[in-house]
Amino acid sequence: MAIKPINTAKLVFEESLVSIMAHTIRGVENHFRRHRVELDLRIISDKFGTITNGTTSVLKTRLNTHQDRVLASIFLHKDANKNLARVCVAHEIYHLLVEFEQWRESGRLIWKPIPHSKLLEDECNQFAWELCRQHDRFNRSERHRENEIYFPEGAFEKPLTTDISKSENWPNGLAVDPDRPFTKPPVIEIN
Repeated sequence: MAIKPINTAKLVFEESLVSIMAHTIRGVENHFRRHRVELDLRIISDKFGTITNGTTSVLKTRLNTHQDRVLASIFLHKDANKNLARVCVAHEIYHLLVEFEQWRESGRLIWKPIPHSKLLEDECNQFAWELCRQHDRFNRSERHRENEIYFPEGAFEKPLTTDISKSENWPNGLAVDPDRPFTKPPVIEIN
């Protein structure tokens, strides 16, 4: 076997640190899935000139009607920093959600890009601002960091197993809990 668990875990963790808006993308995929549609969304650094006219990002989509699968690519300006990239992904996700809603309202018959307008761009910017603000507020909240980001104290003091028959040996905080499944989004209080 060419890969080793410890080195591979480090590699995957490093990749996760540069995965722009990964939780948001997963949330959008789940939204599509609730409507029995698969979403294949890719974030691509635009090294070949897909972006024109001084914009920082662009969305390209198409629907595979035979599989109820949407293929979407968000192209980001090749020189965008991490923060700009996150805002651009959020902006383009709103374009994607508008296209998806239009398709659903058409009785799932017509998938087409929404023509750009000042109103749509303003709405995309408002969505991006609010979504990124929510991410920032969530990440800065100590209570949420403790409950949603950090593992419980002592969770890795000894090796663990995912074997459910040995769950009595699982550290505090690891559980099969139908009242708190991973699919249930956290409650975020806005003051």
